Amino acid sequence: MIRTYMIDVTTAGSAGSATGSGTTTRPVNGYIVAVYVDFTSQASTADTTITDDAGQAILTLTNSNTDGWYYPRTQIDDTAGSGISAQYDKVAVDGYVDVSVAQSNAGSVAVTLLVEE
Repeated sequence: MIRTYMIDVTTAGSAGSATGSGTTTRPVNGYIVAVYVDFTSQASTADTTITDDAGQAILTLTNSNTDGWYYPRTQIDDTAGSGISAQYDKVAVDGYVDVSVAQSNAGSVAVTLLVEE
């Protein structure tokens, strides 16, 4: 089953240095399948970081204000804890998801998460 989670971020501050953050209203449990990011009045210098509440990176967009779908994956490890070259899997999440926007303009960013449970 795929569930949809929304995160709305309002950015405030001077042009090029506005910031904002937001969190899911309920915990996210499952695998991130896709992320849609919708920018409104954001600078091309906007940095958008999406993490879980344990600090695990889900998606980082640097100097971007382009709306679109993203399909984040994380590198998998061998039994010794070393990354396996060019091997990736969906990001597992069990908790709240946070979005932080920096270096932007006043406006908003809407993030949609598609999560496979």
